[in-house]
Amino acid sequence: DTKCPAAALDVIDALSWLHSQASALGADASRLGVLGESAGGNLAAVAALHAAQQPQLPVRYAAVFYPMVFNAFDTRSYSLFDKRVGLNKCGMEFYWRAYCPTAQACDDWRCTPLTAGLHRSHARSHPQTLVVSCSEDVLRDDGVRYHAALRDAGVDVRHVQVPGDHGCTHRASHADLAPLFEGLRRNLLSA
Repeated sequence: DTKCPAAALDVIDALSWLHSQASALGADASRLGVLGESAGGNLAAVAALHAAQQPQLPVRYAAVFYPMVFNAFDTRSYSLFDKRVGLNKCGMEFYWRAYCPTAQACDDWRCTPLTAGLHRSHARSHPQTLVVSCSEDVLRDDGVRYHAALRDAGVDVRHVQVPGDHGCTHRASHADLAPLFEGLRRNLLSA
């Protein structure tokens, strides 16, 4: 029910709070990571972009799974998987209109992170990022485009495509997912 950028601002506030309260929580403030799926992938992307602009907020790693990062419906994946049961083009158009009801809101990087002109200027401080797409998902090309934008800006980014439709990681085997989380573990535990 809340319109953008309210959710993004909540995530940014939560990340800042976590950083400031890390020692009280028994956590290491220098080893923060963000992870999100679908709409949460949008918020994880926003958190990573925000952290890249805030040197005092050391986010080391971002994992962005099948993210909704741009409100364009003209991609090949929208065309290929438009009529599927589950998440489809009609559903995504509804969700975007509900979340981002005006053109002005949709131009805000906190709503559509793929529109951010921040990638190149903040690439050195942007956390290493893993982008996961599902092979038969309307959002597949959002992930591919987000990965390309980060890569082209010089961010250390990796893209993995998992077989299946939206939510593919929920149905993947542990053996398929273990390598995806190795980077997260390695980056958060390294000195």
